[in-house]
Amino acid sequence: MGYPIRISVEGFVYHITVRGNGRSDIFLETRDFLRILKRLKEYKEKLKFFLYAYVLMPNHFHLLLEPTARGTITKIMQTINTAYTMYFNKKYSHVGHVFQGRFHSIIVEKEPYLLEVSRYIHLNPVRAGLVTKPEDYSWSSYRTYLGKEKNPLIDTQLVLQLFSQTPEKQKINYKEFVEAEIREPKFRLWENISLKQFIASDEFIKSTLKVRP
Repeated sequence: MGYPIRISVEGFVYHITVRGNGRSDIFLETRDFLRILKRLKEYKEKLKFFLYAYVLMPNHFHLLLEPTARGTITKIMQTINTAYTMYFNKKYSHVGHVFQGRFHSIIVEKEPYLLEVSRYIHLNPVRAGLVTKPEDYSWSSYRTYLGKEKNPLIDTQLVLQLFSQTPEKQKINYKEFVEAEIREPKFRLWENISLKQFIASDEFIKSTLKVRP
């Protein structure tokens, strides 16, 4: 079976998933997590994309990003994945693929789905049983959203401004929004997510397909 056509258009937000080959772990120690964050920062400066959220899990990672004219989604991810593959293979004397095939990308309609996707990303460690509270997980952007740590890698304003209140209120309300899904899960858009190309309304999908290069 061939890969689905990848839609790469400037100005759209993408939910990116990258998995270890055969679902093997790709981050084996703290320095591995730090290495890919360093590369994300480096290439974000070079390729000029917005990074709205991330989570690094032991055997995969999620990014919520928006390319600009400096780099397509394919260029961004190929650059990041190639750099990490070279690091991983050299460090662990590993031969072969580090990642499982191509990265998976989904175009996200900003309203109303940007909030939902950021929440989905930040709750990954909770769903995996690694922590009971998302702010206890070190390798995500959630603590930055709560103001518990500074991270210039993350562009929080597009998400937080959707709450239309003061900065402190935005953080409080975002935390409540995320953790409400732990207490009472309601969002079902993630079923069969590996088969999706869009998290969007029908109207948005139709208009996007018209401008596909």
